Amino acid sequence: LSGTGSTPSVPVGTVVTTARPIYNVVIRSCPSSSCSQLGLALWQAQVDVFGQSADGQWIRIRYTSSSGNVVIGWSYKSYYNAEGGLPLPSLPVVQ
Repeated sequence: LSGTGSTPSVPVGTVVTTARPIYNVVIRSCPSSSCSQLGLALWQAQVDVFGQSADGQWIRIRYTSSSGNVVIGWSYKSYYNAEGGLPLPSLPVVQ
């Protein structure tokens, strides 16, 4: 995707949109279900989205819990909706 020009790569620190999980969703250290768990994004909490994995299956997010703990990692894209309940669109690819 990054070579097509339709989804330019962005620095990891650039928030491109926000989303809300449709369940309590695991946040992982890399874009794979075999990666270690870093935390849990709670149902309907707002997360900042930096972009997606090259295969489009995972999003890089920042989640801030109600106690103020911040977790930055990867989460499965299909478990999130954009604001307004719509599915997340194609996002820039990030590492």
